[in-house]
Amino acid sequence: MKLLLKILFSILAIFCTNISEAKTVLYSEVIGPALESGDELFQNGNYALAGIAFTYAVADIFTLGYASKYKIAAKGGTELFNFGKTAAEHMANSGRKVPIQILKDVIKNTKGLPDPGGSKALMHYTQLWKNGKIYNLEILYDKASNSIWHFKYTQDPLGPLLEIPK
Repeated sequence: MKLLLKILFSILAIFCTNISEAKTVLYSEVIGPALESGDELFQNGNYALAGIAFTYAVADIFTLGYASKYKIAAKGGTELFNFGKTAAEHMANSGRKVPIQILKDVIKNTKGLPDPGGSKALMHYTQLWKNGKIYNLEILYDKASNSIWHFKYTQDPLGPLLEIPK
């Protein structure tokens, strides 16, 4: 596990402007929670789920790179998405963020529905597993500006998704 952390830290350092930033991103914002979950699952013999957690950690490094205040950037500074202020703050919070690869996959693979708030952005809905529980996920995405204005996951009903029994 320590060797994996060193390798991942070295890769992440490439994307960040300095070592201090890389360390902060690695342990608190980007992959720390996924690695901790993967390690716990591995120790408990859940090898397949541990592999998935580790895969998401690595995917976050290569697709996210680092989080700026309002943009999520990939290697070389290429932006994957712009984020509204609140959505960007949620992405910086390990307890609320959704991995960038999941956001990308949901937007790409689900049909967007009209925004209930009336904007030109489309609301995308799906379900996701987080910390061993299933949640409904909604993402408000504006293709014209490549912006995620809102995302939320809950067990309450969202759009066409029914409430998930608790």
